[in-house]
Amino acid sequence: PSTTDLSDAQEKFRVGPNGAGDKQYYGPQPPAGHGEHHYYFWIYALDTKVEGTPTREEFLQKYAGNIIEQNRIVGIYENK
Repeated sequence: PSTTDLSDAQEKFRVGPNGAGDKQYYGPQPPAGHGEHHYYFWIYALDTKVEGTPTREEFLQKYAGNIIEQNRIVGIYENK
């Protein structure tokens, strides 16, 4: 692939709903002293556009056959 960043192709990607059901990013907010929390981000390359704002389960059910590649990023954060 020749893509090295997304700044010139912003109309070609979108953010899906988070665990709270909206498209905002609130950053890590684990309770103080609660230990490490894992934050998961799934990234998908598709061969089609996504219609509407499906949940992750709805997305995977409808678009599983359109996934070209996928990856997951895990962030670990602790609020001491």
